[in-house]
Amino acid sequence: MYAQNKPACIGQGGGGLCHSINSFQTNRAISLLPALTGNLDIPGGHIALTPLLRGKGTMASQYDAAFGKLSKEQIDKRLGGDFTILKRDGYMIAHPSAILPAITEGKPYPVKAMLSIASNLLASAEDTMKVREALMKLDFFAISDLFMTPACELADIVFPAAHFTERDEIVDAYTMDYVFCHPKIVDPPEECWEDKKILIEIARKLGMEEYWESVEESLNSRLESLEMVQEPVEYRKHEKFGRFRTGSGKIDLYSTTLGQLGCDPIPEHKEPPESPVSTPELAKEYPLILVAGGKINAYFHSMYRNVPSLRKLAPEPLIDIHPDTAKELGIKDGDRIKLISKTGEIECTASLWEGARPGTISKCYGQGHWAY
Repeated sequence: MYAQNKPACIGQGGGGLCHSINSFQTNRAISLLPALTGNLDIPGGHIALTPLLRGKGTMASQYDAAFGKLSKEQIDKRLGGDFTILKRDGYMIAHPSAILPAITEGKPYPVKAMLSIASNLLASAEDTMKVREALMKLDFFAISDLFMTPACELADIVFPAAHFTERDEIVDAYTMDYVFCHPKIVDPPEECWEDKKILIEIARKLGMEEYWESVEESLNSRLESLEMVQEPVEYRKHEKFGRFRTGSGKIDLYSTTLGQLGCDPIPEHKEPPESPVSTPELAKEYPLILVAGGKINAYFHSMYRNVPSLRKLAPEPLIDIHPDTAKELGIKDGDRIKLISKTGEIECTASLWEGARPGTISKCYGQGHWAY
């Protein structure tokens, strides 16, 4: 359908497609389709836009530059920085899979404190008990959130956060060629601070006083170099420059750069580390395949399940299962069942669905009694 309609655009996955070991190559394969179909950087097609705020954009702090404030020695301490693709790309944020070992095992060095912002890790991260073990081992754990989530209950300090209607904001992430300003509607309760204010005050306590004195000052700083809040879209930019920003100057369907990093130069599927193919002995004990990346439209990650009107849409954790598979196991629609894996177990409600693949069961991401 995509290839036979033009112009057409297609997006990479920010949800389920990022929840597997094939995430990078799957998204790369999708990103190559606009070039293969002639939909690259044309009106109605897949276009590349330069963030208006550039170095002061929401995403700017995710890269090594970090506003020029970190030394190379400090950048090299980034957890997960030994992953070849991240190291080459200059991505500064620690890779999640490297954080828990640093807390529980002290590898490559111990992490002893954490500030979590609006992150209910016990409901959104994999292997709940391992996450809980790590959070309990921290010397100090602070969290900022709107609700007393299970993760908040483990924290040493909980900062009551201001709601998005209670704070001024500049939004430039995923907004294409424009920036929009979001003025607060009401003042927050007296003890509630927005996250930027919390971060500014923590920075001051750490001796970093050369930055902003207030949230308003930080917002003004981000906008000071901007002459307008929307720029005209420019198409076919590669024709203007005569090349793409790749090693070859062309669209690299076969990436020599990835090959030099020891990665697959063309998108290639890898079998999951636990599956009937890669671990047949484990499959004998756990014969069903679990998919846990599905979503329910009313919810976002683990949020909104505490809203009564939305909770009614899915009051219980559901497991989608094909009627044939359910029949083999003696399961009926609505039965209360126990889902068991080698990492733990949870009680769920069976939901028979013809769309499920026989032998595969699906559980919504972030869903459970520990979700708020």
